[in-house]
Amino acid sequence: MSPGDHILNLIAKELGGRATAEEKQQLQQWQALDPSNRQEYEELVTMWKESMRLTADQSFDTSRAWSKVEAGMQPVGQNPAPARTITLFSSLYRKRLAVAAAVLAIFIIGGYLWNHYRTSWQELAAANNNQSLQLPDGSTVLLRKGATIRYPLHFDGEERLVRLSGEAYFKVQRNEHQPFVIVTGQAAVRVLGTTFVVKANNASDEVIVMSGKVSVSSKHKAGRQVELSAGQRTLLQNDQFLQSQVSDSNFIAWNTGLLDFNHTPLEKVLREMQDYYEVPLEIDTQQKAAISALTVTVRFNNQPVEQALEEIRLITGLAMKKEDGKVVFYMK
Repeated sequence: MSPGDHILNLIAKELGGRATAEEKQQLQQWQALDPSNRQEYEELVTMWKESMRLTADQSFDTSRAWSKVEAGMQPVGQNPAPARTITLFSSLYRKRLAVAAAVLAIFIIGGYLWNHYRTSWQELAAANNNQSLQLPDGSTVLLRKGATIRYPLHFDGEERLVRLSGEAYFKVQRNEHQPFVIVTGQAAVRVLGTTFVVKANNASDEVIVMSGKVSVSSKHKAGRQVELSAGQRTLLQNDQFLQSQVSDSNFIAWNTGLLDFNHTPLEKVLREMQDYYEVPLEIDTQQKAAISALTVTVRFNNQPVEQALEEIRLITGLAMKKEDGKVVFYMK
């Protein structure tokens, strides 16, 4: 997230040596919340130093400018004031003018650099369909419909940082000297080079590793993290990790179009079909205990939702009804 006015004010006060101990602590806490916050802070510090360097390189001919001002201010017919008074006042004014010019230059240059920093980030939203993207380092991303990714034009920092909301498949180019970090609402996912899926929403984050190794850490609980290898998945919810093994490839069905079930409990089948077809599916609450024991063996390959639901009905012998915008399975 971009720093708000309050954080920018704290950073400015710290750089100017005016931040209190409490304000410094607030700034440290903000940096600890999110790896992207730390990176933004470091980039703003860099911009500040660059502004100071560029300002120091400028030469302001304040003496010449002040002489012209003095000449223009002298009233007609009035004798000039004592030279010592003019010299003292002129010296003080020139110092103030130089300081004002330096400060103005810092704001102008710093403002330009900050604007350049903000516009150097790109955003891609998969509004209506899945969208593919190649990042500056050659890594590839496939966004599921509804997902959004933000990424820089160049990976110049110590980390290759991107931000994600929604679901996406990543194939990351290996670089041991510059880790790849995905920041979501709940977590930071860190890798060197691997393939995996990240599903991020407001309530939870899920990471499924297809190859390589991935580190997932909570943004809200310092030190809480898990390491995943190929064939493992984790769900981060309420700052708690729930790990399990990957038993099928249905998690990537939104890309492949394949849903494969082999003696799978009906409740799990409906949950994964709901995720793929984006249609609410339920088991009748009063019959849930009996119906949940049913298992299903079936394979869907890009089949329309109506056809897939009809197959489930025939396999299980259950009936279907539409109720409050949901499809409900029940026993007659």
